[in-house]
Amino acid sequence: MFSCHPIPPIAIKSQNPVMEAEGYYRPVQLPGVTADKRFSTCYGFNFVINVNAPKDKQEVLHDMYRFVMSDLVDCWQATAPFTLARKSGWTDDPRVKSFPHVQDIIRAKDQGVFFPRTPVWSELADAMHRAMQKVMLNNADIKVALDEAAAEVDRATAEFKKS
Repeated sequence: MFSCHPIPPIAIKSQNPVMEAEGYYRPVQLPGVTADKRFSTCYGFNFVINVNAPKDKQEVLHDMYRFVMSDLVDCWQATAPFTLARKSGWTDDPRVKSFPHVQDIIRAKDQGVFFPRTPVWSELADAMHRAMQKVMLNNADIKVALDEAAAEVDRATAEFKKS
């Protein structure tokens, strides 16, 4: 078990053809501090233009982005399972709806929040991963697992503040 962004089926097939063929994998939204504040990883992508770039280069990028986004389903198919930031114009298409577990991925993007910023990121990530394993693999109580993870992070934060 591992936590990461949604993985394209072709990548799963290249690493584990049996798992891909049998379809025994699925996205699961990462746990959060509360049920309404779930953590997502990279469920989308953004195009940005540097405001300090020369105007002619900015215009070229604007033209390219308009072209890329002119067919949202085509854009999504090229980047699936990563979702588009735009919520309409592509999710109702049959090609999107037929993608394995796409509704779980879209829901995670819509409900997710940014990862917290902390100087003890590795400790937080490890504690949350252990909590998720306890719940998913051992059917542990969610609140107890999250309370234990919070205590681990509190200890790591206290250690960091000492140093």
